[in-house]
Amino acid sequence: MARELNFNSLDRPHLKLTMRDADHTVLRVTTPTEELVERLTACAHELHAVLEKQDADATCAAWDLLAELLSYNMEGIKVTAGDLRGKYGLYLEDAIVLMKAYLDFITELTNAKN
Repeated sequence: MARELNFNSLDRPHLKLTMRDADHTVLRVTTPTEELVERLTACAHELHAVLEKQDADATCAAWDLLAELLSYNMEGIKVTAGDLRGKYGLYLEDAIVLMKAYLDFITELTNAKN
């Protein structure tokens, strides 16, 4: 009896995002490294403070982290913080909503494995 595991036919879990650019770019964001998820979790709790304090360094760090997360996509598109604010037209409030949705996605995957 022959068995086969074809990684090309596996349906990887992903969070599908339709961006706000003229092309309505679709990013199917997958799970990043464990270290990156830990950084996101730590940052997500501070995002409301970022909005209140208007701390430029913290805001830049949040955009960079979000861009790094979104670069883990099935399309192979490299995303930068500048892309998020410029090309994709996201605001800081959008970043907070996106990070929450991503954390919910990761939590759902984690709970499904347990």
